[in-house]
Amino acid sequence: MNHAKIIAEVETQVNAAMEEATRAIAFHESWRPMAYDGELHKRMGNSYAGGTFVVIREALRREMLLALLRVWDDQQKSLGLKRTFDALRIPAVLNALIVKRVGEHSGSAFDRILAEHIASSCVDYINKAGELFDRYWKRGEASHVMQHLQVLRNTMLAHNQLAPQRITGKDATDDEIEAFYRDTRTIVECLLHAMHATALDMNDTQGVYETYARYFFGAVRGERTEGHPEYHRPMSPL
Repeated sequence: MNHAKIIAEVETQVNAAMEEATRAIAFHESWRPMAYDGELHKRMGNSYAGGTFVVIREALRREMLLALLRVWDDQQKSLGLKRTFDALRIPAVLNALIVKRVGEHSGSAFDRILAEHIASSCVDYINKAGELFDRYWKRGEASHVMQHLQVLRNTMLAHNQLAPQRITGKDATDDEIEAFYRDTRTIVECLLHAMHATALDMNDTQGVYETYARYFFGAVRGERTEGHPEYHRPMSPL
């Protein structure tokens, strides 16, 4: 078994997962005001622009779910967390990763302490990510969320099945999908720590796209709301 090759493949998967998770954040944080911002809904009002507003909201939600599910894909030639954890749970591969991460930290007593810290930290991050992965995969306690979203993707989002597969078991709630979104981000963060010693906090990424959305939607209003270029003030009664 070529451990170096396996580690290189896992690194490629983790890098791709970061890209998809970042894309999911961009779509989700752009969609959130359209779904939950009551003031924005009030400004839109009963507007002719409401049709396009709904189309954009649905498109953002669709693209967010597709990006999120690409992180969890199980196709042989695609990005997929299952293959990542299948590899990292092979003791020899994990040891090879630790040796690679430790690098030259193996000489003095201080170097040995540092090497032990790196090794322990690497294992801790992989274990934390693995626990979250197991929660949603197959028979995990929240596996119904994954099943629900995968069926939704396969029958309506990525394909249009004329005789759609029925979802067995309970549907995923909006709160459960939100938790799945956040747990996926945490998995990617942990894997980046373990593989690259990269301390990425995706809350910062979220904050960037929240700011973009706030400035954008701050100007969004219907033609019956003051500030719209086609707004006409109602005539006062005589």
